[in-house]
Amino acid sequence: MSDSIEVGNVKYVPMLDDLFAQGVVILPTHVEPYGTRGELLTSIQQMIHKYCQVSEPFERLASYYVMFTWFFDRFESIPYLRLLGDWGSGKSRSLRVIGAMCYKPMFANAGASRSAIFHIIDQMRGTLVMDEADFKENDEHYEIVRMLNCGNNRMTKYLRAEVVKKKSGTEAYKTKAFDVFGPKVLASRKLFPDEALESRCLTERIETLTRTDVPIELPPEFETETEIIRNKLLTHRLDKWMDIRPVTERFMGIEPRINQIINPIIAIFHDDEVIKNDILLFARKLNLILLEQRGTRWEAWVAKAIYDIKTVRPDTRHISLKEIADSINESKKLGEDEALSPRRLAGTFKEMGMRKKQIRARIHVIISDRMIETFKARYGVDHMDEDGTITGEDDASEMAGEILRDGNKSIDSFENTNHKKDKEPPEPFDDADSDTETKAYFQDNDPRFKRKDAEGKESEPRKENGGR
Repeated sequence: MSDSIEVGNVKYVPMLDDLFAQGVVILPTHVEPYGTRGELLTSIQQMIHKYCQVSEPFERLASYYVMFTWFFDRFESIPYLRLLGDWGSGKSRSLRVIGAMCYKPMFANAGASRSAIFHIIDQMRGTLVMDEADFKENDEHYEIVRMLNCGNNRMTKYLRAEVVKKKSGTEAYKTKAFDVFGPKVLASRKLFPDEALESRCLTERIETLTRTDVPIELPPEFETETEIIRNKLLTHRLDKWMDIRPVTERFMGIEPRINQIINPIIAIFHDDEVIKNDILLFARKLNLILLEQRGTRWEAWVAKAIYDIKTVRPDTRHISLKEIADSINESKKLGEDEALSPRRLAGTFKEMGMRKKQIRARIHVIISDRMIETFKARYGVDHMDEDGTITGEDDASEMAGEILRDGNKSIDSFENTNHKKDKEPPEPFDDADSDTETKAYFQDNDPRFKRKDAEGKESEPRKENGGR
């Protein structure tokens, strides 16, 4: 057998690297028949069930993700898979088993330097399998987080300044772009402090191991079993790679980021409605968790208060900051010492980008239908309890079915019905307000307005401070 192959004028030889000898990077050994796609998926899920304890829905999702990694280079944006759990929960075992079946797995942990991680991804272009991915607030871990944030988009490169020596012997900096695009399977004990990285992950919370049929240690045959599956997945990649096409479906009721990261996996199984519905069910549950996490913030409290007031008074176009604060204090049952004041919430209104204006010596925020729809989508205010809990977890399956059906709508239809822009955005703070009561107030109090006397004659605008 030859140790090289020539294609045209190019000669290909095996890559000899210590990473293979040490088992850091694992490759298939040859092609092997896989039967049908369903049979291949079943063998992946059986392997996960045999050696791990995770929920049955996640067994299926992880199986889909393993198969997806073998086609990741057909997409522009991709998701990460993340296992979340305390020590002793079995997350490292699950990481090892799932990672071993992915495309060109590259095993690392938090002890690896940032340089080692982005160099190996750039060199191997496979799946990063990283344990103990609990990133602390220091420069080293900050750079790893930044690299991971770059790694889910094909067009985003990780830029580094490297020292090079000139012919004169002096040193200089040269900017180099590293390609860190690729699937990532991560395990951590806590949520990532970086929300951008958190939003790129499909997460399963691992509970304490209770099954007695899961071996304490991986047996020797594990390596052979996963090698067979990798070989079958290689054959499947060679058979189907050209047939995979990206999809850009929008599924109603799911965050845009979650919608974006599930589309590549759905594209692999675009012809199987059962699997598609299964993925959407998990995405819906993930969306509910995300909304509940946001529900603990002040922004969500403000959004819920505005939504409740708008529900009672659907025709209102502005709400005072005091009324919003009072609504929050009442719903959260805050005592006198804890009560929120409009002044205390001022920074939150600013961060949320709300437009304000003064009416009768009080500051009001301008309300639009589009704002309310945004609050529904971002915070789930239409399904939020007083404690911030999002209702509907028990109906997730039914919701996923609705999402699937609604997802068949065209993008134009979706935009026209759910994200329709206001034809008449709220007016700025001036004398053009269409609200009669507000306009009357300004006419009575704003020196810029001309006034009419008892006979209806207009007078010139008042000049304050002696006309200066």
